[in-house]
Amino acid sequence: MPGARGREAPRVGGACRRPRAAGSVGACAARVQEEPLDAVGPVVAAALEIPKRVVETGKVRITKVVHECEALVDAPLLHDNVAITCVPMQRVVDGPVPVRENHGTTIIAVVEEGLVVEKRWMLREEIHIRAQRIETH
Repeated sequence: MPGARGREAPRVGGACRRPRAAGSVGACAARVQEEPLDAVGPVVAAALEIPKRVVETGKVRITKVVHECEALVDAPLLHDNVAITCVPMQRVVDGPVPVRENHGTTIIAVVEEGLVVEKRWMLREEIHIRAQRIETH
């Protein structure tokens, strides 16, 4: 138990454990005289590890408040009117006619295949579709 018989002496070379009486020369005293106390050597490697831990220091309380109000909003509403017109044509064509657009009117050709001595395309009618956008408040 340290301190029961006296204070422990610092270890030099790992040999001494108890202080000697004044004036006595022993193995420890001889060893202290042999080794220099301020010896300096190169540092081979040095590493430092610092462990971290999460510490709760305080708490935050968040309060959400919703304010609501009613207001009249004048937003434009868009409405499309579509007019469909069938235009009879009764004209011979070379083959199917593709869908086309003419001045904002979409034209879809309706064709009929008739069997005669020769095969020919007869344009029976065209469907004209005109879109008109009206804005109201």
